[in-house]
Amino acid sequence: MWLLAVLPFLLAFWQWQRAESRAEVLARYEAASHAPAGALPADPAAEPDYRRVAVAGQAVGPALWLTNAWLGREPGLRQFQAFRLADGSTLLVELGWQPQHASRRALGLPDGATGRWLPLPARLTLPGARLAYEGLTDAIDPVGLAERLGQPLRAGMVTLENPPGPLRPRPTRPPFSPDRHYAYALQWLLIGLCLVVGCAVLGRRRHESA
Repeated sequence: MWLLAVLPFLLAFWQWQRAESRAEVLARYEAASHAPAGALPADPAAEPDYRRVAVAGQAVGPALWLTNAWLGREPGLRQFQAFRLADGSTLLVELGWQPQHASRRALGLPDGATGRWLPLPARLTLPGARLAYEGLTDAIDPVGLAERLGQPLRAGMVTLENPPGPLRPRPTRPPFSPDRHYAYALQWLLIGLCLVVGCAVLGRRRHESA
């Protein structure tokens, strides 16, 4: 019983850690919102940190349109394109969002393009979904795209703040909230306290009846 009572405290600590890590990500995002756009990390393998960056390069490979992308209540597509940068690295750029049935055409980077240095799109698909590196797809295949281009992609992508028309900008703020994990941590803590009290009461009754 005492071992069972310890488990909620471990879960509470885990949820608290998740809340703290997500709060740190949001703090970095907000801090970057007030900073000028800088350069991408010199190391192509550097992990995304939500900084604002300036991007310029030559389009390489095919354009991609990621399905099941919603902007508010309107269904649409997210358009992506790989670009070869001046340092020789290859970067996947999210150019913007368009309505579901709008015509699709390949677009380049606008002059003075800036965006957010973000993680690659999460691969959330059901069985039978399209996983591709060109055209219309349900999930992007970065490995296949890198093989086609003959060079590894950078570890993250850039989502443009001011897309080329007629595309629209997509929100880049992380969608999660640390408050939910703080609430879970509190719930587990309360459950743990209740179990501790229950174990203490049960142990006392057994001792009195012995």
